[in-house]
Formats: sequence, structure tokens, C-alpha cells
Amino acid sequence: MVLTRLGQPAEAVTDFRKVVELDSRSPEAHLNLGIALADQFDLQSALKEFTEAVELAPDAPVPHYNRRSALVDVQRNPEAQPELETATRLDPKLADAWYVLGIIAKQSCETQKSDDLFGKAVTVDPNNAADPSVSWLASDRRQEQLSLGSESNNAYVRIGPLCGQVDLELAL
Repeated sequence: MVLTRLGQPAEAVTDFRKVVELDSRSPEAHLNLGIALADQFDLQSALKEFTEAVELAPDAPVPHYNRRSALVDVQRNPEAQPELETATRLDPKLADAWYVLGIIAKQSCETQKSDDLFGKAVTVDPNNAADPSVSWLASDRRQEQLSLGSESNNAYVRIGPLCGQVDLELAL
């Protein structure tokens, strides 16, 4: 991982492939190779390595979380949620997994569930409370406003950010 952070992701892939060749039963080797491949945007190969890491270490939360990322990246979203649920079951302190589950619930119009999941993310990692996207996603009160008419005679349409909520307010 050091090589990818030093701007040498191709060398990291080569090195981690060698590690996997030397110890193909190492979940860490497959996980690190998957991360290096993802950094190179070889998403199908990264998914393969994350899947291998999950199979070798089914009780480790991080491979599940990374497999979720790869599934989303290759447009296999329905398969991603169970990976997150497994990750949070295995490690309830994995704040990012709670956060992403909250986003999924919000996108499914499950407002109370999403608020609960965002709450867990903040409980696990209070730094999430400073993230403006958490407060935006956790609240149905944020609405975009469209003004029609003159300043003295306005009609406003407020559209909720998700779930097709529409309010109409006329101000005469």
C-alpha cells in the first residue's frame, strides 16, 4: 500500500501479485492486491481479489467492506448491501459501513432507518457529525426552493431531496 500512496500503483500491483503467488492462502495478500488493483481502476480484478479475501477470512470485516466498494464500482449494487451488513455484524465499530447503510436506507425512502444508521455512524465515530452530508442525508428538512413570479407576488415550490416529496406554497 505504501507504493500506491507514493504514486507507484503499478509497482504495488506487481509486488502484491508476487506476495499472492508466494502465499495464495493469505487473505491480507488478496486484500492488498485488490486495493492496489482498485487504485489502478482494474475493478473486475479488484473484485476478484476482495472476493478471495472474503472466502479466506469470512469473519474479517474489512474484506467485506472492500468487496462492497468493488461491487458498487462494477454496478452490482444489490449485492453490496449484504456485504455492509456482514461488515457491521463482524465489526460494529466500522463507522463507514454504518454511514453507507444509512445512505442506502435514505435512497430507499426509509427515513427512520436511515436516521438510526447515521446515528450509529456518529456514535461509533463522532467525527462523522462534522460531515455535512450526514446532516443533509439524515434530515428531510433540506429542500430546494424555486421562486416564480415577482418579489411581491411569489409562488414557491419546494421539492424534497428524495422520495418524491413535493410541497406547494403560495405567497400573495
